[in-house]
Amino acid sequence: MKRFFYCLALMLTLVFLQTTALLPLSFAAGPEPVSFRDGDGMYTVRFSLKGGDGKETLHTPATLNVTDGKAYAIITWDSGTYQTLTLDGKTFKTSGTEKNARFEIPVTAFDEPMTIVMNDTDEYQITFDKSSVSSNMMMGILIGGTALFIAFILGTRYYMRRKHGR
Repeated sequence: MKRFFYCLALMLTLVFLQTTALLPLSFAAGPEPVSFRDGDGMYTVRFSLKGGDGKETLHTPATLNVTDGKAYAIITWDSGTYQTLTLDGKTFKTSGTEKNARFEIPVTAFDEPMTIVMNDTDEYQITFDKSSVSSNMMMGILIGGTALFIAFILGTRYYMRRKHGR
């Protein structure tokens, strides 16, 4: 019975500390993404990269995935050499292929260098340029419009051939 009361007292203490903001609500360790107020969705963002051995490069621009107002960058290396990326003590594993290592990482700051360590050996500073953030919606409209135009041309050509028996 004593254990029950000790556990109850401990739980009530934890609830009190959480509600008074003396104890963080989340125990998850790792980098905290910055807030992005332009709305959830997919964007592109330019960046600069310094450091490393100079053999590997990143595809540019990066994709910016904003979820619940938090910014995450999807970066893709030009090779599959890197299997892990460490940012602020948290390690991320690649979701890419043999040819391209791909990582989705929280953007902890815009316009300031973020230090990333690849495979626990190569250190880089990546800086995301906030003024370059652009919506992927226009690119989607352009690609969709082009695809419709090509389909219209091919469909018209096919129809004309069928109609004239060629």
